[in-house]
Amino acid sequence: MVTWNVRTLLDRSASDRPERRTALVDRELYRYSVDIAALQETRLKEQGQIKEQNYTFFLSGHQKNGPSQAGVALAISNKLLRNLPSQPKPISPRLIQLRLDLDMRRSATVLSAYAPTMTNNYETKEQFYSQLAETIRSVQKSDKILILGDFNARVGGDYVTWDRVVGKFGRGKTNSNGEMLLSLCTEFDLAVTNAYFNNPDGWYHSWCHPRSKHWHLLDYVLTRRADIKDVCSTRALRGADCHTDYRMIRTKLKLTVDPPRRKTAPKPTKHLNVAALRDPEVARKLAIGMDASLNCEQPENTSPEFLWHDFKSKVYDTASKVLSHPERRNADWFNVNDAEIRKYFFKPKGRCSTRLYIKDARGL
Repeated sequence: MVTWNVRTLLDRSASDRPERRTALVDRELYRYSVDIAALQETRLKEQGQIKEQNYTFFLSGHQKNGPSQAGVALAISNKLLRNLPSQPKPISPRLIQLRLDLDMRRSATVLSAYAPTMTNNYETKEQFYSQLAETIRSVQKSDKILILGDFNARVGGDYVTWDRVVGKFGRGKTNSNGEMLLSLCTEFDLAVTNAYFNNPDGWYHSWCHPRSKHWHLLDYVLTRRADIKDVCSTRALRGADCHTDYRMIRTKLKLTVDPPRRKTAPKPTKHLNVAALRDPEVARKLAIGMDASLNCEQPENTSPEFLWHDFKSKVYDTASKVLSHPERRNADWFNVNDAEIRKYFFKPKGRCSTRLYIKDARGL
């Protein structure tokens, strides 16, 4: 899985890009063999989906008459999409949710999040974190949680104060947005997986400040602290490019999506011995049995489907009692040749009397 702030998925006529923005992202995700990608700042309005060659983009944005801001999406591989029990659920222009069925009867909930920037007021930030907290509470306790997104926050490397949230390899200082994120993680016992792996700076940071030219980590992958063992690595990919100044953050997980179970076909009903109807006495018994079973009163306000299934079952049950079922035409080979097979089996005397030995056909 990856999280990536793509800046925008809008296509402008005056743009010098020869391809659609979604096609560019589709190509980069396929190049890195990504299964699920959480995208932020798509700027696309309303909810919907866009299908490309390798991925399908599920969108969650503002209303049609709203601003072209924020917006999140989940890009899911078309091969994996066939195995999903349901499609992603849009929550708001900053949140979208997906539930996966894993092997060993486990489940996982994936969230793509885009938090307000430092320039937004406190009420906007508080509204986002309240909605995110409410979404986490609605997740079943047995589910694994994966929150991927751009939180516009710096969690720093204060391992002593936030030892249950930040690992030993965090870097930098904490800002006000980072404190809100750390408080949320503490409330729900979540861990920032980026700080649990000793990666070099080039594989750790995700965004470079345009004025100071300092690199920062703003994009995170959060999971339950108890599920840290499922995370193999979380690092930045410097080669991914879709005309954005953010680096893609990829996390490798030891999780397998369970394919949908095939529906077993219903057992076919046994054939009836219709040849027995040649006997007039059998035909008379069948007619009497049908009259007795079908002349029962039916309850009122019953649906046509119920009446049809009731009629069908009564007819078959009555016919099977009178006609029974035909005998097997081809006799079982083992039953016919049972005496011949037993000639080649014998039980030796002694301690090994419970084992079976087979004689050679030549009697050796």
